[in-house]
Amino acid sequence: MHVNELDYAVLTYLGQNPQEITVSDLALKLGKDQSQVSACCLSRAEDGWITLREEERLWLRLGKKAEPLLEGFPERKVIAVLETMGGQAELPQIPDVGQIGRAHV
Repeated sequence: MHVNELDYAVLTYLGQNPQEITVSDLALKLGKDQSQVSACCLSRAEDGWITLREEERLWLRLGKKAEPLLEGFPERKVIAVLETMGGQAELPQIPDVGQIGRAHV
């Protein structure tokens, strides 16, 4: 079997570090692209050189309630307004100057 540079790096790392490691962490440790490390590991697992354990992954996405946070946290908006006002302001002035909802002040 031909062992290329990536195969060698993966097999050497796993031989020196017997604890389980995720593909993404292995790629990070080796300074290699995760997709290449994943392909290498799958290929070496088919050959019986690596034991692979697959787990279900969770996929996350921002919920509708959190979408307003994409525009920035209200606290950060208040700080930005205060900076434009010289660092001080009366609370009722902040929503008018910064176009921030009164509920966030």
